[in-house]
Amino acid sequence: MFEKILIPVSSDPNERSNKTLEVIRELQPKELLFLHILPPVPKIIGGEDRKMLSKEEEKSVSEVFVELNDFATSLEVPYHDLVEHGVPDAVIVQVAEREKADLIIMVSSGRDSISEMLIGSYTERVLRNTQTMLLVIK
Repeated sequence: MFEKILIPVSSDPNERSNKTLEVIRELQPKELLFLHILPPVPKIIGGEDRKMLSKEEEKSVSEVFVELNDFATSLEVPYHDLVEHGVPDAVIVQVAEREKADLIIMVSSGRDSISEMLIGSYTERVLRNTQTMLLVIK
């Protein structure tokens, strides 16, 4: 049913639930996109230093993808690891559009902090700004 599924990935292993993996297995996607978002590189850093810092950060996140890559391999589903810099909700929406994802799967903790009440959670902001179907797993 879903050709390409985008899964934003946190560095927090507790957010990578078995429930999420089971849902992905049931959906039988044709391709998986795992997206990890790093904070924007400060504008004060420029030139070669900016490029070097970005590359170092991207190398450091490779561990984030290991479990998910093993999972995708076990399903015999092609996958791609994407690392982007920026504000998470905006990056998720942009990548979903650029990669022509059929579905975005996000994990929501269900916790409401003061900042989430004031500006909304990333999940809520993705929901408001994407044309791609969104599945939220609590």
